[in-house]
Amino acid sequence: MPESHILIQGYSAETAQRLLADFQPTVPTGLFVNSTIALEGVVAWQSRLPNGAELIRYGCFDWDPFGSFLPGNVGMMEQNVDTMLDHVFELIGKKETPAEVIKIPCELRVY
Repeated sequence: MPESHILIQGYSAETAQRLLADFQPTVPTGLFVNSTIALEGVVAWQSRLPNGAELIRYGCFDWDPFGSFLPGNVGMMEQNVDTMLDHVFELIGKKETPAEVIKIPCELRVY
């Protein structure tokens, strides 16, 4: 993927809208969005497109139950927050860093 296709400028909805303001899809287009906050901006941008909104599909590395109400095919990654917190609380107060990276699987939700 070309570096010009990677837009890393924060998490705000306003930033996402600004970054996409001049983009007009003319072919099927996939967007990977880093959070539901930024996804709000993507959805707002998409809703104002004069043409091509139906060409867009997106995935988000975050999950919100309201994702099921979004138009089109949306993939969202639901993080296992309970397990993440269990691991964090196990580490609190320990002086040593764990020898291995703790990996907690996510669940793909497709709407």
